[in-house]
Amino acid sequence: MDSKPVNAPSLLVHFPNLKSWYFWNSSETLEVKIEELRDEVTRCCPLLKTILTTSVANITASVLVKAFNSLTSIHVLNEHLSAEVILAIINHQKTLIHVFTFDSFSNFYDSDNIPRVKSNHLQVPGWIIQSLPRRCTRLKTLYFPLYEMNIDDIEEATWECYSLERLHIRVHGLNTKKKIDRAIHLWTEGRIAIRKKQTNDEEMPTLSDSQLYAVIPQCNNSIEARVARHLLKFSKLQKVWLGWKIRKVRN
Repeated sequence: MDSKPVNAPSLLVHFPNLKSWYFWNSSETLEVKIEELRDEVTRCCPLLKTILTTSVANITASVLVKAFNSLTSIHVLNEHLSAEVILAIINHQKTLIHVFTFDSFSNFYDSDNIPRVKSNHLQVPGWIIQSLPRRCTRLKTLYFPLYEMNIDDIEEATWECYSLERLHIRVHGLNTKKKIDRAIHLWTEGRIAIRKKQTNDEEMPTLSDSQLYAVIPQCNNSIEARVARHLLKFSKLQKVWLGWKIRKVRN
């Protein structure tokens, strides 16, 4: 961001209907005071709810916590993801609906190959990543395509985002097309089995653990079955990507 001349009016006064902002800062220090930025955003842009940032981690974390309030959608460049940034995202847990991490140089969603995970730089405990779906209860979209989660971390505590509709994640051990396809097959077959027990006008129910084991038996402890059981917890889930091909279902 460029600093403005002393006593000059904020450029933001010209954008009262601004709803989203691409935030980029080339250095590791802000060229404007964070308090000034916060006050101008609050005063001039009351509709601003979406932030897309490619700034470095410390700048991203700082502006998310100190400059913006009640965001509903946050997009962060994967290479700048850190524990500090994740905790800053969670700062908006009461309003947050969409979380995207992305790689600006990759088109892996259109590729026939499973992309290489890029989580080596993200040396943080699994619970910090898991805090996002556990604490952000309004989440409908969660994209973490280049970070590999551990199924033990996922199962350790409940994801409270039961309105989840789109999920793009990687899971350790689910690293071949065959395994991914098997997990998706178990999930979709499980949905069909649940649907058969419902009337046409009923929504997909949220299942307890015992109900999940009735669909996919507990004795099947493969990584594919464990991931599928996890997906079945989200009755509104429509689009899933586990490393290869975006799979869609109808609710």
